[in-house]
Amino acid sequence: GLDEVGRGLAESDRFQGFFIIGCGLHMLGLLEEARQYLAYVASAAIGGPPANDQLVAILMVMPMLKHRKQWSSMVLISDKAREINGGNWPDYTVPFTKGMAVCNLGRLPEAARCFQEAIDMNPGFFQAYVEYDKTMTALRDFEACRKMAQRLVDHGGRWVNAWQRPDHFLSDPALSSRPWYDAKDFPLARALEAGFGAIQKELRSFHEGGGAA
Repeated sequence: GLDEVGRGLAESDRFQGFFIIGCGLHMLGLLEEARQYLAYVASAAIGGPPANDQLVAILMVMPMLKHRKQWSSMVLISDKAREINGGNWPDYTVPFTKGMAVCNLGRLPEAARCFQEAIDMNPGFFQAYVEYDKTMTALRDFEACRKMAQRLVDHGGRWVNAWQRPDHFLSDPALSSRPWYDAKDFPLARALEAGFGAIQKELRSFHEGGGAA
């Protein structure tokens, strides 16, 4: 256990040792074992571990907490990361992750603010736009949805029209996010248009013949 590993170590040495062990276990893919050591560093009082080590530990622990659906712990640790970093988010993924947590806790307006802060830090962060759109749709604020979507359109992201905001796409490069397609862009449509006269003649002949095959 942690107590046995850290027995006899000064607190500063324990923080450093647990951080190194946690990172090593994480690199080996032993996530559950790594979580115990990294969580010890991440949850310590600010000023205990070195600030950079504690921030890294927090960033490594957050996906593990998400996997375990420990939403309240995610919120606390996200706010701690911001406090350690002088009141600023250390990375755009932190407000996004907090937004996911508070969304699952039913605090939708707060979630929307977190997603917007993530977007402010990284204007091309597509998933934050998707989650913001879902959240504001749940809050029935469709004007806010379109306004935020326009930011991604202007930035040059996946959406090209603020009225069309799918959260996933087909991999076919021939299809893009736009509300209307021109028939001339599709060979089949051009062939049908070119054959309009013959198609019309055949249909009229069919009706005049009483619909018989």
